[in-house]
Order: sequence, then structure tokens, then C-alpha cells
Amino acid sequence: MVNANPYRLSPAHPYRAHNSGRRSNNWVVIRMKGRRCRVKPAPCTPPGVIGAPKHRRGHAAGSNTGLPAGTEVFSADNHISVADDIFYERFPDDLKDHAPRIWYEDGAYLLGRPGQSMVVGDFSAVLMQYDDLAGAATNNIEARVRELAEDGVDKELAFPNAVLALFHYPDKDLRERIFRIYNEHIADVQERSEGHCYGVGLINWWDPRGARRTLAELKSLGLKTFSCRSIRATTTTAASSTSPAWK
Repeated sequence: MVNANPYRLSPAHPYRAHNSGRRSNNWVVIRMKGRRCRVKPAPCTPPGVIGAPKHRRGHAAGSNTGLPAGTEVFSADNHISVADDIFYERFPDDLKDHAPRIWYEDGAYLLGRPGQSMVVGDFSAVLMQYDDLAGAATNNIEARVRELAEDGVDKELAFPNAVLALFHYPDKDLRERIFRIYNEHIADVQERSEGHCYGVGLINWWDPRGARRTLAELKSLGLKTFSCRSIRATTTTAASSTSPAWK
């Protein structure tokens, strides 16, 4: 398996950049293992645009990658947007007023109360850059698989996009319900991809026994991995409070 993201340095990389992003006359000054270096990146992003150029196309077909025959390319850090109003649709009638809504606006799938998106700033700008592209959202998995193939990618790990904003949903019982609905939705997307898209589920990380419960649910849906916030614990609570989450 080959990670298809060549621009992400591994923490174990011997030339890991410690300080980056400071510009001097269009050069980027970075520090590698205590030594300052200057690199001049190729101008690949139009002014005012966040992220890679929007309308680039994959050219994997007929390309000579130099990889051994039969190599599967696995993209380990992709993201996918939810296109359907899944939380409102799946909440019981007595809780629908508390369900976060999903809607399409200005080229992006936003989330929150109608007219009060929880996705703001650069986060929403990135979504507006890409969400209208074929396969960027869960409503066209066939196009997504086709786009992966055009990029020379066989399989992917797909993290959420706007749904990540719900990590801070204040009502924890409703937050777990939201995560359960998302897991069911992304498991369906995974199944429809026929082995090309592996969805990243969400678990209850704030309650260790809830973590065990939601992990069991996640596994029963066929999901292979999950994303959660870091669990901080003191040495006195690590053994007793958090151990059920990791058994």
C-alpha cells in the first residue's frame, strides 16, 4: 500500500520541518533539524484561493508511476461532505427542533441552525472551493470512485468535513445520537463504493463506557476506524476512568 499524499511529512521523517510558513521575498523559510533552509515553491495556487487549484484533472491512465505492478495506492487523508439533511431526517419528531441542519449555500454544504452555520472562516472557504465538484459529497459516490481512479488512487480513507464542527455540540446525549447517525450514513457510503471508500466513524470519547458502546456499534456497521478528540487524563484517572475506552 502506498500513501497517496506525498506532501505530508511523517513525524518520523528525518527532515521534518519544525518552523514553516515564514515568507521572505516569495521564498519560504523553514528550519530542518536546526538548520535554516530556503525553498521557492512553484506558483500552483491562484491568488486568494485556499487549497489546490479547483479544476485540475487526474491523468493516471497511461502514466508511468514507476510503482511495481499490482501496487495499490491508498490515500490516507481524504475528506467527504455530507449532502443530505441526515440529522433532521433521522431525529425523532420530538427532537427535530434540536437537530443540526445541513444545507447547500454558495457552493458548500453547511451545517448548523438555518441561517447560522457552524462552519465559518477558512473552513467554509475551503468547502466552497470544492464541494460542488463531482464526488466531493456523499450524494454521488459513483463520481467519487471515478475521480479517485483518474488520480491513480485505488482506495481512500474518508474523514468528515463540516460534521467535524459537531465535536463541540453542547448536549452530549444529542452529540452521541448525531455521531451514530453519521456513522450509519458513512457506512452506507462505504458499502456503495464497493471497497474504494473507507469511512472514518465518530465515537463517544467523553465517557469511557460510552466509548466502548459506540465502538461496538461502529464495528457492527462495518467501519474500520474512527476519529475523536484527544483524551486528556491525569495519572490518577488514566487507569480507572479511561481504560474501558481502550480495551
